[in-house]
Amino acid sequence: DECEFADAPCPDGCGHTGPRNKLKDHGLVCIAALRRREQEAERERAARAEKERLEQQRQAAAREAEYRRQRDEQRAHLRRMNPPASRVVDLDIGGKHMSVGLDTLCKHPESLLAVLFSSVDELERRVDGRVFLDRDPAVFEALVLWLRTGQIGLLTELHLLRAEASGWGLLPALNAALGEAAAQSAPSVEAGRLGGGQQPAVSGQPNSCGQQPTVFGQQLGHQSTGFG
Repeated sequence: DECEFADAPCPDGCGHTGPRNKLKDHGLVCIAALRRREQEAERERAARAEKERLEQQRQAAAREAEYRRQRDEQRAHLRRMNPPASRVVDLDIGGKHMSVGLDTLCKHPESLLAVLFSSVDELERRVDGRVFLDRDPAVFEALVLWLRTGQIGLLTELHLLRAEASGWGLLPALNAALGEAAAQSAPSVEAGRLGGGQQPAVSGQPNSCGQQPTVFGQQLGHQSTGFG
C-alpha cells in the first residue's frame, strides 16, 4: 500500500497535490470535487424525475385503458339492450309472444339453444313470422331472464328452471351461476313458487330398478341434454 503521507494529486483533477491523508479535507473545498458532486446530484435528480415521469405515464395509460374498457363494456351493454333488427328474433313460446336478442339466446355457444338459433333464418316460422317453441312460457321466460341479466326471478321454481336449462344444455352454466356445482347430485326442492303450489315427488333413494330419482324425466346427478 502507498504511504498515506506521500503526496498525491487531487482525484478530481483540479491540479492540487498533497498528502494522501489530507485529500479528503481538500475535497471539501475543491472546486472540481464540488462540481462533480453537483453533477452527480443533478444526474440523480434527473433520474428521479424520469422515473416519476415514466410512472405518471404508466398510470395515465392504465387510466386510459380502464376508461376504454369501461366505455367498451357500456357500449356492448347498450348494443345488447338495443340490438339491430337483424339480431332480434320474435318468438311464440307456448302461445306467449316475446322478442329476444340473438346474442342472449346464443350466450352459451355450446348449448342446444345457441345451436338452434345460430341458423335462425332456417327455422320454421308461423304466419305472423314468429318462431314457435312448444315450451312452458313462464319457465322459458325465466330462462331468458337469467340469460339476459344473470338474475333469477324471486318467484321462479328452481326445479322447473333447472329442468328447462338441462333440456337446452345450460344446466352446468346455471348451476355455476347459482353457486351449486353439486346441485344435480343432491335432490332438493326449493322454496319460492310460481304457482304457489305443489312440490314434485322426489326421493333421495334409488328406486327398485336401481335408477336415480328423477324430476320431470330428468335424472338427478347426471347431465343430460334434451327434454323429458
